[in-house]
Amino acid sequence: MAGDPEMEMEKSSFSVFDFTVEKTYGLNSYADLLSIEREDTSAWTYKPGDIVMEEVPYASAVSLSSAASICHSCFQMEKADSKLKRCARCKFARYCHDECAKKAWPVHKLECGLLANYFAAVGFFPDGLIRLVNLVMIKVWRGQMTMPADSCCPPTDREFDSLCSHTQEIDEELASSEKFKVNMQEMKKFMGAEVLLEIGEDIVAEVYSRVVTNTISIADRDGVQLGIGLYFGISQFDHSCVPNALFFTRSDAPKVQVVAVAPIKALADVRIAYIDPSKPTQQRRAELKESYYFSCSCNRCHSIERDGMARSLVCPSKRCEGFILLGKDWLPLGPCQRCDSVLEQSSPVLRDSQELMTAIEDFLDANAASLRFIPGSTPDTQLLELLLGLESVASTALFKLNYYRLLLNSFLVQYYVTGDVRKALSLQMDLLEGYRFNLGPVSLPALSALMEAAEWSRGMGDYQTLLKFLKEATRMGEIIFGRNDAPFLSRLAGLRVGSEVG
Repeated sequence: MAGDPEMEMEKSSFSVFDFTVEKTYGLNSYADLLSIEREDTSAWTYKPGDIVMEEVPYASAVSLSSAASICHSCFQMEKADSKLKRCARCKFARYCHDECAKKAWPVHKLECGLLANYFAAVGFFPDGLIRLVNLVMIKVWRGQMTMPADSCCPPTDREFDSLCSHTQEIDEELASSEKFKVNMQEMKKFMGAEVLLEIGEDIVAEVYSRVVTNTISIADRDGVQLGIGLYFGISQFDHSCVPNALFFTRSDAPKVQVVAVAPIKALADVRIAYIDPSKPTQQRRAELKESYYFSCSCNRCHSIERDGMARSLVCPSKRCEGFILLGKDWLPLGPCQRCDSVLEQSSPVLRDSQELMTAIEDFLDANAASLRFIPGSTPDTQLLELLLGLESVASTALFKLNYYRLLLNSFLVQYYVTGDVRKALSLQMDLLEGYRFNLGPVSLPALSALMEAAEWSRGMGDYQTLLKFLKEATRMGEIIFGRNDAPFLSRLAGLRVGSEVG
């Protein structure tokens, strides 16, 4: 597909996002992390913006968080003038219209009755993984191990038996894995213990292991997760915390497109991120081990300094705007990167900062659902006070690229944009800096942040700043969505209406 002009960026586009000159705060560049800094990439197969692969899933399941707001067939959001129609039997599945319901029925009938019975028994619906395992289990049991040739472009000969299972690693942990025990209990409730017994314990374990280690999220154009799916072709791409490609539903969901965001030598060199690469290394490795049963050894995972930035503190010298990196033991990796000021290992600042970062993570983990600020709604006063209290301390103690401060800012932006747009825009700039540093020059979170910043600038009548954001968003959007993507071009045009940008 790299040769299709409709799906390929101009060669000059890459120079706009030079991986080697991006601001890296004295640390290794994104090009160095990708191991392309000294390479001549002009003859490589894929350029930024090329669609490496697009594929419809072997099986997919809508996430519970999106179940009431998207069509379970085409994954399109509910429209104000066209409400979704709910399945009369299970009261879970929703569809745009009768055509979508009819198209989905051959698959939905495999779970419709199970959903109704499960809800009647426990009062809620099972999560996406349980429903996905059920669909895959039934297909495998019936011998449906392959997909049609036109389901993946370029074509793949991969099938269910081609999927990596990590069975040995999983078997070693199943006896002590609470997650597996809980999932097995839920599967028994959902599918029925008799059915699982008839399928056989070995087959159940094998199917479960292949699903959990090969499932990817189905994200929309803004990076919002709509569900999860199993894709035979895309499953060949290994994980890296320094991805050179993105995967999301660019069009025709739940079809997923894999788009190159850096030069890629060949198909075998494509790397995607299974998890959030901006997290501290220990968290990433633990998450990969728990969910995918392998340990990552990419360049980022071996970069002590990059990991240190996730816990970085502001320089203790009042006149300095530098930072001090902290290792995984919460001790300084060295002096300030700018003025060489030293933070002694016995300093109470280290203890206080560790407690602060832990407090931020615990607070957001416990209250994330209640911290979604919506215009016109009244936020929880107590939670808001705690959030703003953490901001007050974090803004003076943690460096702007500190993972925990960036995480806090992602919630604060939602709050401030409802009343203090300039404050929200300031925090958004820090988030953008974090996306560029952690995710590279091109990413969905950065593009979404740019578009939001452009919208806020337009609302304030700041057309000069609007122009700056639109220029960067346009270049990034051409790589992510393609040069002639109608929805993106329409959104850009809407932001220009009534402005002096024209």
